[in-house]
Amino acid sequence: MLSAQQHDEFSQNGFVIIKDFVSADQRQALMRQAEKLIESFEPKANHSIFKTDEQERSSDDYFLESARKISFFFEEKAINDQGDFTVPKQRSINKIGHAQHLGGEVGLHQDSTFIYTEPKSCIGFWIALEDATIENGCLQAMLGGHKIPLKQRFKLAKESGTEFEVLDQSPWPDEPLTMLEVPAGTLIILHGLLPHYSAANTSDKSRQAFTLHLIDDACDYPRDN
Repeated sequence: MLSAQQHDEFSQNGFVIIKDFVSADQRQALMRQAEKLIESFEPKANHSIFKTDEQERSSDDYFLESARKISFFFEEKAINDQGDFTVPKQRSINKIGHAQHLGGEVGLHQDSTFIYTEPKSCIGFWIALEDATIENGCLQAMLGGHKIPLKQRFKLAKESGTEFEVLDQSPWPDEPLTMLEVPAGTLIILHGLLPHYSAANTSDKSRQAFTLHLIDDACDYPRDN
């Protein structure tokens, strides 16, 4: 469905932006369904919180079982040290879905770190259900950065839990990131090796998004993913 120009943009930049991909009715239906799922979700005492600066966030059973069912993960600041909510439940959820792997303020990363195949085939599809701006934490990407090697791989540890395997120790290129401010309904297609980042939303406007990651089933999907 992509034009030759869009194919060239993806090959050159590591991402391509397609506006007006999802209609307003489709966006509203997705957001209403998310509200229903949250409303019917009854949190347990052992809340699973998304953190990007602690590997332990992903080692609990709830995280590892999320590939087989719809799971809910909370914003880190939505629950205090006593385990009580600091905001209403509808505003406490960071992500809903299957096989989640990131959340909160998402640092610079490559999707193929978490969705790894041999050869690499991961492609991300990120759809803005609401306007994404600098103020509410829009995506930021390293223009052409998909041409650098995969830095690390997230996998099951031999004993238990998970670990990061370092594949390339060279630092990220020192260059500014491109702000991907897009209106609601926009689709951004992301190469699995593209370094990208999402800042924390500190504004009073939400920035809901719907994301999918796809891989080629002709590729090998390692057992320790």
